[in-house]
Amino acid sequence: MMPEEYAISVRQPWAELLLRGEKCVEYRRWALPEKYVGRWLLLHASQSMSCRERDLALSCLGTTVEFDRGGYVGRIRFGRAIMAFTPLEVRTYCPLPQCWHWPVMDVERLPFCPAKGRTLVFKAWGHNNEQRN
Repeated sequence: MMPEEYAISVRQPWAELLLRGEKCVEYRRWALPEKYVGRWLLLHASQSMSCRERDLALSCLGTTVEFDRGGYVGRIRFGRAIMAFTPLEVRTYCPLPQCWHWPVMDVERLPFCPAKGRTLVFKAWGHNNEQRN
């Protein structure tokens, strides 16, 4: 029996920046549940991408190329989340004085696999659950 896989959905261009190793922390309004700390999660790129996010892709990545969206693009492991001040550049998404910082431990790109995302950490459906080390 294959182990269950779980996923986290991230909007573009942030998912791409995580995959490239150019983003080392994921910011959220909620703490990563302890049972997922250090565990591989599938990285799902949300279908949605705003005009503002397209502009950020151009400024951060130097391109407006269409990124994979609406499916799994990789896998990622986070360390223990800490509550800290919200960086100014994140306040559009998390308008609180403090937010949870999830440090990225490892990330790797996988072949794109279309799938619907969800909020929070979710059970990965529609992904070929082949055994990975």
